[in-house]
Amino acid sequence: MRSKMPMSALNFYIFKKQNSAEVSFTEKIVKDNYRYKQEIDDLNWEILPETKEVAGFLAQKAKASFSGRDYTAWFTTEIPISEGPYKFRGLPGLILEISDNKDYYTFKLTGFKELNDEISMEFNPENYLEVSREKFLQIKEEYAENPFVIMESSGITMGFQPGQKEKLLKEHREEFKKKNNRIELE
Repeated sequence: MRSKMPMSALNFYIFKKQNSAEVSFTEKIVKDNYRYKQEIDDLNWEILPETKEVAGFLAQKAKASFSGRDYTAWFTTEIPISEGPYKFRGLPGLILEISDNKDYYTFKLTGFKELNDEISMEFNPENYLEVSREKFLQIKEEYAENPFVIMESSGITMGFQPGQKEKLLKEHREEFKKKNNRIELE
């Protein structure tokens, strides 16, 4: 089903229960699919009078803090769905655009597309290793430090030429240094 979904630069999926504060965060690390559940209460939004057009909709400004970052959101009551991208929710309309105050993270609706075929996203928790959020972050940190340990613990063995493993590990660590700005700081 995911092959029919629009592509994203993000390598995780978030499943939200309708009319519930529960979200399931899922991400594949090496060959294992991990999942943690989290209750996200409505954020303490400050709704401001400023408006602008976003993707053809009249949007109103709101501000809130979430997990160590301050965000500005633009939502529309023309679509009375109290949801948004990532884990954001709780405004009296769909969040069309949201970014943190340093513009490290920005989500913006660019438009709607009518699909020829219905996409049915069935979330089957059986396909994921359920861990706590803390354990998931630990696994990600271990993978960032040394992916070969995680690979070996997943049953993947690799043969290397002399010096090749060290070279690949150095390249991996350099790549991960570029990804050192997590969306959630707390």
